[in-house]
Amino acid sequence: MSDRIELRGLRVTATCGVLPEEKARRQPFEIDMDVHADLGAASLSDDLSDTIDYGALCALVAGIADVEDFDLLERFAGRVAEDILAVARLPAFTVVHRFPLPPIPVPSTPFSLSSFPLFSPFSVPALLSPVCASSSVLLPP
Repeated sequence: MSDRIELRGLRVTATCGVLPEEKARRQPFEIDMDVHADLGAASLSDDLSDTIDYGALCALVAGIADVEDFDLLERFAGRVAEDILAVARLPAFTVVHRFPLPPIPVPSTPFSLSSFPLFSPFSVPALLSPVCASSSVLLPP
């Protein structure tokens, strides 16, 4: 599948971390998503129901960041992946979480965690299912 919607720089704040100061205040995160889908029907119909509602995907991610607390960035990424797979019924997508202000004792550029590619259970050939497990999303083979 060659069609892809790229969502870049979704800015959310979330409570994520194991240090006391990380648990005491919300921190900024940036999230990128590449959504792989067949966009052929939408290119002909100009109808939102024939494509991926990326506004709804962004709202889903923002909702997770807003109401849940995480110790690990890996779990935060896993929760986003779980809900996107459960709700959006996408064939595949990539998620990158960037942590612009990591609490480390030396100057640093943002840290990031990439989960890719994530395949949904309704489009995954059996040979690809191990990729899903290694991306922190456990799917049935």
